[in-house]
Amino acid sequence: MKANHLKPFGVVIFSLLAIASCSSNTSTESRNSNLEGSFELVKVDSLMVPVLEPLQITDFNADTEKFLALGIQSKNTMEIDFEGNVTNKVDLTGEGPGHFGNGLTELGYWQDGMIIYGPNVYFTYDQEWNYTGRILDNAGGWI
Repeated sequence: MKANHLKPFGVVIFSLLAIASCSSNTSTESRNSNLEGSFELVKVDSLMVPVLEPLQITDFNADTEKFLALGIQSKNTMEIDFEGNVTNKVDLTGEGPGHFGNGLTELGYWQDGMIIYGPNVYFTYDQEWNYTGRILDNAGGWI
């Protein structure tokens, strides 16, 4: 019985909220109509890269103005310029000196080249992705 007395009260509250929400939308619309024509769309933070897989941008080199990227699926490492062109691409997966297998966790610019962090070891490369050496990491962290 007590629940029946609350129904009219709930309907009144709901009606007041609906009216209040409609009235606030009209004031927002009138404010937005005054701003028409005063905005310009400028793309500042995206690149169109001709690669058929998701890329992770890992670093930026201010001297060469290039981005360092990693292919999420293929694990290819590449450099990309501001126009979205892939200027250098290399597949370093596998075995052997300078290859990191599936254990790549970090990729970045370092000194005059690049550095990749794999399982407890850093692999270093020159600007043309030639393997220059490795640094053992017993602490398990980034340089």
